[in-house]
Amino acid sequence: MSFNDLQGGGGRSYARAALSGKRTCDDHATLAVYVPIPMPIAFPVLTDDDTSYRQATQRVSQTIFRVNSNVATIQRLVEQLSRTHDAASLRQRLSDLTETTRDLAKTTGSDIKALDVFQKPGSPVAHTRKLEQQKLTKDFQKVLEQFQIAQREAAEKSREFVDRARHSLEQEHAASTEETADEQSSLLTHGQQQQQQQQIQVVDNELEFNDALIAEREQEIREIEQGITELNEVFRDLGTIVNEQQSLLDNIESNVSHVTVHVRNAGEELVTASRYQRQSRKTMCFLLLLLVVIVAIVLLVALS
Repeated sequence: MSFNDLQGGGGRSYARAALSGKRTCDDHATLAVYVPIPMPIAFPVLTDDDTSYRQATQRVSQTIFRVNSNVATIQRLVEQLSRTHDAASLRQRLSDLTETTRDLAKTTGSDIKALDVFQKPGSPVAHTRKLEQQKLTKDFQKVLEQFQIAQREAAEKSREFVDRARHSLEQEHAASTEETADEQSSLLTHGQQQQQQQQIQVVDNELEFNDALIAEREQEIREIEQGITELNEVFRDLGTIVNEQQSLLDNIESNVSHVTVHVRNAGEELVTASRYQRQSRKTMCFLLLLLVVIVAIVLLVALS
């Protein structure tokens, strides 16, 4: 029978005929068909604790991925910032994304610490869960390090802009003062005086704008520095978690080693006890045999 016959349903009629002992038109021999019964798939039974733990670890993994993606975007924006002359929209996007990523980082740090609730010392899953939590912590630390580097680069770019703007502002102010003094030393017509006042007003407006811009950039620098300080606290918390995890893993490995040693010693003691038991059994048999021989000799002597 071909594969097409099986697809067309011929296989079912063929099997029924074989099971009933009838002959088919394709084959004149009675066939015994073995139809295996599929065994049910044994899935691990998940408790509420297992489900909650899986959900918590998946949430942490997803958040770490989001933070990593945001950090990559921040790095690109910082690079664009160095090639662009103070694009306000670019700086605003960078500031918003940095703030969002900082909040995500703090939330992720708290979620990683919360995984301690699911640790069950002495349970079969204790070692596995500790290893998983340790891996998540180290992955998050690597992402935070990149985030810190990106924030420092952004702060450095802002400082460079502030220095350039302040230097330019000082030069413009000095040039405006010198020009005003020169013009006041000569006689000016009414029209020239009006033109001079307009120029002075334009310069004053530019100076005020640059002052406001410098103040805004300095505020951004302070916010970045504050964010770096907050992330340093997250780093310290993660370092504490890693040390605790390593200590617990060392304890688990030490306990496993002790159990192995105890089992090995117990096995050796059982072997020794078994050997002593065999020797004592042989000694007992020898003594019984000797006693029987002595009794037999005594009886023979007494009867003779």
